[in-house]
Amino acid sequence: FVHIDDCHIYGARYLKRFQEVEFNVVTDASTGKSKALHVSGPNKTVLRSVADNRYIPSTLTTSKLTPDETQRYTGSVMSAANAVNYFIIKPDAKGYEPLIAYKNNVRALGVKRLHLDDCLEFAVRESAEQSEGQLLRAFDITAPSGRPILCEPGFYGKYLQSKMNLPVYQSELPEYDMAT
Repeated sequence: FVHIDDCHIYGARYLKRFQEVEFNVVTDASTGKSKALHVSGPNKTVLRSVADNRYIPSTLTTSKLTPDETQRYTGSVMSAANAVNYFIIKPDAKGYEPLIAYKNNVRALGVKRLHLDDCLEFAVRESAEQSEGQLLRAFDITAPSGRPILCEPGFYGKYLQSKMNLPVYQSELPEYDMAT
């Protein structure tokens, strides 16, 4: 369990799906259950639910990311619908224009169902089709740190998680006693 008041977070106070975090695990004295404490970003950085680029109007996001198949960028899902095969990613870097992405370029386990504001990591290449409206194309799309996105719930999801060396569920973390 994590309470938003235990998160070191700037701006809007919510955690995004697939957002990387670090935390200490303690036992809640009143319930006896595990609880996350001092939740922060990797290397104790302050969490941000909304990147600098998220709400900048399209007219002001005119810079293009450098198409480089070895460079990894971060961003979040800006627009997605289950009925279509593509979605739009807004890079986290300030001033950069959105990219088009296709679900077949997502490394995921289970149904490739992305939600608004999901954290992603991706590489960039030039658009290959006229219909993409001069937008760059994101490919090799993963969760942060290059891990596959685990979209499969339930027992099958737990099985896949164990085989793919993915992060463990909070309920399976060892207890941490702050007194020691």
